[in-house]
Amino acid sequence: MNAAKSRRNPPGGSSRKPRSPQNSNRRASGTTTTSKKGPKSTPSSKTRSTRKSTPSAKTPQSKTRPGAKPRPGTKPARPDDVRLIPGRTRLAKGGSGKPARSAKAGGRTRSPRSGHGASGEDATTGIRLNRFLALASVASRRGADDLIKEGRVDVNGDVVTEPGRRVDPHKDIVRCDGERRRLPKQWVFLALHKPAGYVTTRADEHGRKTVEELLGRYRGRVRPIGRLDRGSEGLLLFTNHGEVANRLLHPRYQQPRTYLVWVEPPPTVSDMDRIRQGVPIGMGEWSGPADVKVLGPKGGALRVRITLREGKNREVRRIFRTVGSRVNALRRIDYAGIGLGGLPPGAMRELEPHEIAHLAQVTGVEL
Repeated sequence: MNAAKSRRNPPGGSSRKPRSPQNSNRRASGTTTTSKKGPKSTPSSKTRSTRKSTPSAKTPQSKTRPGAKPRPGTKPARPDDVRLIPGRTRLAKGGSGKPARSAKAGGRTRSPRSGHGASGEDATTGIRLNRFLALASVASRRGADDLIKEGRVDVNGDVVTEPGRRVDPHKDIVRCDGERRRLPKQWVFLALHKPAGYVTTRADEHGRKTVEELLGRYRGRVRPIGRLDRGSEGLLLFTNHGEVANRLLHPRYQQPRTYLVWVEPPPTVSDMDRIRQGVPIGMGEWSGPADVKVLGPKGGALRVRITLREGKNREVRRIFRTVGSRVNALRRIDYAGIGLGGLPPGAMRELEPHEIAHLAQVTGVEL
């Protein structure tokens, strides 16, 4: 038993292992080791301690090898031959980074947007020439294109054949067929209750009364949107905004026109069904689908309300002629959502702001 204890505890009572030669060398060289055990230092804490520096110390920027990745948390050095473009993150030139987008596309150089045309207007200002002519009530956009391509339009004395040429309405002088065209200073929209017996024109070679005589101070400044026959009465809209007028007239926009008509002999139920579907009206034309409602007899005739969306010449009268009826009287009571209301025959009024906004909405034209 004593022998076993002696083997576990060597002489001197110390249980420590023999000192290794390496530790002996450290003691001989004067290096001291701490016998107290504590938390071992991690590489991250060591890194944090080495990064601390005084505020006055400046570390010289070292150039990075081409293709070398920068250390985390640091920005790569920018070569001296690199030029940064303001507002962009790409590089214009140099050995690193992608080149910035140039103004060339497909090998062609774009003209600067801030440049000025021959007329002196900014390339991004003004309006297209074909729209200018449409706004000036010279023709529709498509008709203006034809006028321009035919060489009938000049800008500042130079013939222009490109409909997309931009012009400044305030500076450029635009002529069509030698007559100067201008845009009005203010857009005007009027509603007139046209009486029967007046023709829808500015001047009549036969001396008949014209709607122009009823416009007062607006005479010569506006144009009618559509027509009403001499024997018809009702709502007639006027404007000096050519583009709105053209879109209200064009069949593509399907603007509704509503009429009250007095017809005899009264059409049959089957005749009314035919009218709703569309009937041939002569000259190779057909009427479009119609909304028809019988309002009842009045003065020996049948009073009917009919709404059409195309506006062919004398269309209502031609429709009822097809089914064997004659129109004794016709009154238009609505055009594109603008109503005649209580406006008496021969009277005129300016459209209200909400009515003008409505026309802008249904035509898609900014006013």
